[in-house]
Amino acid sequence: MGWYASNRSDSFQYKYGDVVGLARACRLGSLRLAVRLEVLDDDGELIESEAFLGPLQAHSERQGRPWSPRIEFSREVDPSGESVIVPCDADVMALMKEWAAVVRANLDPLFATVRELAEYLDDDCDISELLLGIDPMWALNERDYPAFLDWLNEPLEAPARFTLADLRQGEIDDDWYVGPAIVQAALPRLKDDRPRQLGLQAFGHALTEGEELALFQPSDDFMHSIWARANDE
Repeated sequence: MGWYASNRSDSFQYKYGDVVGLARACRLGSLRLAVRLEVLDDDGELIESEAFLGPLQAHSERQGRPWSPRIEFSREVDPSGESVIVPCDADVMALMKEWAAVVRANLDPLFATVRELAEYLDDDCDISELLLGIDPMWALNERDYPAFLDWLNEPLEAPARFTLADLRQGEIDDDWYVGPAIVQAALPRLKDDRPRQLGLQAFGHALTEGEELALFQPSDDFMHSIWARANDE
């Protein structure tokens, strides 16, 4: 079935939409990474505990368990403490390697916290593997709409460029944006430009529906095993 980038209400969906790639390409808006941690038991099953690294780190520290080095989560933007705000051109894979090293340096407080917060976990059940993932979210403030429009139009010659008013004249077919004639005419010029394809679809949908321009990407493309007991013994 694959995975989809979506907006907050799930009224817009785009298969295999690379939200990180869009942020990197346009260099506009804000990029937020929610850092997810999946903990597997010795049967390879997911342990039902806190799913995000930020709250695990915070709970550990509240319980007096030293956590060093630590990750600075962006609580001023995300009060849940699950996310980190990063530059739009951030090297996400390099950040994941850095955060994976932080997790491996804090296994003792992490395991104690996971056990404390787990819904059900036998005392004799071992934690066998850790998987680190990120859920990216990119959002664009309305004041940056003109600059984003300029970026979308960059590959097009002047007569073929569309306006915000043009984009607002589109229609929504199921969850797919269908632009007016001038937008449709531009699509062949953008067929090999996946960031602009995603940006145009999401932007047109947001303008037509009167919604904010914010895109979420599930962790499917950003989930990696970072520790396994079998490799640590």
